Amino acid sequence: MLKRNHLQPISEFISERQECKDIVQALFGLNHLEFTIFCSLNMLKKADINEIMKYTKRNERTRVNRALLKLLEENLCTRAKEKTPEGTTRYYYSPIPIEVLQERLEKKLDNWYAHALNEIKNMKEHFEAEVSKKN
Repeated sequence: MLKRNHLQPISEFISERQECKDIVQALFGLNHLEFTIFCSLNMLKKADINEIMKYTKRNERTRVNRALLKLLEENLCTRAKEKTPEGTTRYYYSPIPIEVLQERLEKKLDNWYAHALNEIKNMKEHFEAEVSKKN
């Protein structure tokens, strides 16, 4: 799996006023296309890949499909298999409810904050351990 490194250094991130998109992208590790597709799904409510491509004006099916897979991995959307009137199978994607997203973002921030505080409280031990590795 490719390493996803889209995040700016934390010192830059917390010193600037971040917009909602920046926060969502940072906490879920989304790139611009993935975030755009997530927003589109929130507008469409339920869509197949063709509808998403048309709505986002993207014609790279592979890239859109990869972005949808990332959203599925992060549990930001669901996928349902349905039969069309013609008898073919089509996958439809739906976003998680905004309220669920908000709760997950708050929980991620709370967990990060608690972890950061704990690391700061144990800073001396971390420094000592790092120095002892070098000796």
